[in-house]
Amino acid sequence: MSRTLPAPRAAGVRGRRGRTRSWLHRVAGVAVVLVGATTIAAIGAIVGAGRSGRRAILIDELAVFEPNPAFVRDVGTALAASGYAMEYVPPQDVSVERLRSLPGDRADLIIVRAHAALIFDAGRWTDDAALFSSEPVDLAHFDISGLRALDASEPSGPSGPSARPSAPDEPSHPAADAAPIGATTLSAAAAAALVPVRRDVGADRRPYLGLGARFIRDHVRGRFRDDAVVVLMGCDTLRGRGLSEAFLTRGARAVIGWNGPVSAAHTDRSTAALLAHYAAHGSVADAVRSAMTVVGPDPTSGAFLVAAVR
Repeated sequence: MSRTLPAPRAAGVRGRRGRTRSWLHRVAGVAVVLVGATTIAAIGAIVGAGRSGRRAILIDELAVFEPNPAFVRDVGTALAASGYAMEYVPPQDVSVERLRSLPGDRADLIIVRAHAALIFDAGRWTDDAALFSSEPVDLAHFDISGLRALDASEPSGPSGPSARPSAPDEPSHPAADAAPIGATTLSAAAAAALVPVRRDVGADRRPYLGLGARFIRDHVRGRFRDDAVVVLMGCDTLRGRGLSEAFLTRGARAVIGWNGPVSAAHTDRSTAALLAHYAAHGSVADAVRSAMTVVGPDPTSGAFLVAAVR
């Protein structure tokens, strides 16, 4: 589906279908409560005012190569019936700036339909992941030697072959104090917290920008609503605690995601079931259990949805 690239001055590896990889510095974590399962909207705009004044937003990076209008329509209909006003963000608008401004939407439900990549740190694979944006890296501001090493090597890692790093594990640094990254201008600290990633589907092999726990925790704008629920539809998003803890630290009440690789079709089916139950009944734990009972784990990897709750 996708692969991660080395951070500046580091080499990376390529992931096989259903799992992605990345190279990033260490992500620290704190304990969360886990329960056992995983978006929403109507294409093109905000749909309905919502009887209760509740808001939902769907970030759809995955639609670049895995569009699913039926999923968007069906989930949007189910949420509208429960009083949500829904906003759809198409893939071309899924920039770093749009993602970092998500707390400002004041949404009750934030659904991120996006690829995710496991993080490689200190010579080993971690269980934490980074989310994909649709924003290309400005290669003029990054050392790209690692990209050549990546393309020349045969991968080998926890779920398949991976290349060995050609440089020590070290923080990534942009070439200037304020480096343009695609359409976004970030401080050196914010740019250094991003993860270069690459898709393994379609013809586009350019590096894109990914957001890991460090970026979510330290560089998003503001705080989420105290009752906000974040749904992360990509592979491995709750395999580790980094991403969920970052969202919880930023104010979210709960984060739902997958504990392993998942196909686009399966995450869509499971998320539709999850959100229909949650919108009708309001319980994260019950919605996760219901989705896994109705749809079940991913048939290939065995991954299932889990939730971290503050």
